[in-house]
Amino acid sequence: MAQKLALIARAHANRGDLDLAAAEARRALEIDTLTTEAHLLLGLVYLRQNQLTAAARQFERARYLDAESPLVAYHLAETYRQLQQNDLALREYRNALRRLTRRPPDALIDGVAVSWLIATCQRLRDNATERSTRQRGVNPFYYLF
Repeated sequence: MAQKLALIARAHANRGDLDLAAAEARRALEIDTLTTEAHLLLGLVYLRQNQLTAAARQFERARYLDAESPLVAYHLAETYRQLQQNDLALREYRNALRRLTRRPPDALIDGVAVSWLIATCQRLRDNATERSTRQRGVNPFYYLF
């Protein structure tokens, strides 16, 4: 039942009804707190509503339930990036890349090509690395030698 509610919540989110999507995802979690899809969807809703701390909390729960999901790692990295927690974002981009490279590049994950996700994670990882080194005051050329 919880999984069905999570699917209904996804349908509401796909139509742009985020409040109803969040309500259905919460109902799914009331039935079964271990419904990864509901945590992921609730995190996406919070992310779209710019509730970054709440989004991170939901993505962390989803990661706990499905540690091998590249999408959870990607969304968590994006949330950490927006929270300006660059070291955590960098870690999650690396986790996403590690999980994505195990899949064929032409495979789809929730309708998104693995090759696109890999390229995006690599670009964002590189940006996070640069921000992280600037925050620490480390010369980025230090790593080249």
